[in-house]
Amino acid sequence: MEIKSDRISGFKFVKSPNVGGLTKNHKYIIIHYTAADTASSAIGWMASSESKVSAHLHIDREGEIVQLVDFNKVAWHAGASFWKGINGLNSYSVGIELQNTGKQEYTEKQLESCKDVCKLLVSNYGFEEILGHSDIAPGRKTDPGKQFPMDWLRSEVYGVVSAKKTTSALNLRSGAGTNFNSLEVLPAGTEVNVLSESNGWANVFICSTKKKGYVSSKYLK
Repeated sequence: MEIKSDRISGFKFVKSPNVGGLTKNHKYIIIHYTAADTASSAIGWMASSESKVSAHLHIDREGEIVQLVDFNKVAWHAGASFWKGINGLNSYSVGIELQNTGKQEYTEKQLESCKDVCKLLVSNYGFEEILGHSDIAPGRKTDPGKQFPMDWLRSEVYGVVSAKKTTSALNLRSGAGTNFNSLEVLPAGTEVNVLSESNGWANVFICSTKKKGYVSSKYLK
C-alpha cells in the first residue's frame, strides 16, 4: 500500500463533489461511522452533491477501501468542530468513514484496514493525532462509538505510551544516553509521542518532523 499524488494507489476512487480548497495542515485523522446499512448507500450519499458531506476514505465491513477525496484537499466530514485551539477541523484533517450503523461491532478486517491506512497516512504526512468525531464535536456527535477500539488503534499506529511536551530546549539523541550524537535541539514546548521509557530516557516520535530519537525523560511533562 502506497500513496501517489495524494491517493492510495490501486484502490477504487469515487470522486465526491463535496470538497473545499487545499488542506492547511495535516494534523489530525478523524474516525467516523457512516450510520448506514450498506457501503453503497454511504458512498453514494457522499458522492452526491445533494448531501453536502464527504470523507477522504470509506472502509466497508470487509475491509475494502474506497477513496472519495484527495488527501491534499478538504473533505466535509467534521462540521462544527474544535480541538486544541483550532476551530473547523476540516482544513486540518483527513476523515475516514467506517461502515457501521452505530450499534454494530467493528469487524476485524475493517479494523486492520483502518490501522494500515492510518500508519500509511502518518508515515506520509506526519499526522499528530487520531481522534474520533465525538472528540472534536462533543455533545453533537457520538461516532465512532464506544465499540471502536481507539486506544488500540493509537497504540498500533504510534506505539504511544503517552503524548508529552518538552519543558525546556532538549537534545534529541540517536540513542539513550548523553554519549550518543545529538540529532537536533527540540525547542521547549515541542509535542512528542513517547514510544517507550527506560532508565531515565524516552524513545520519542516527533510528528511535525517525522523523526525519532531519544530524550531525557525528566524534561518531559
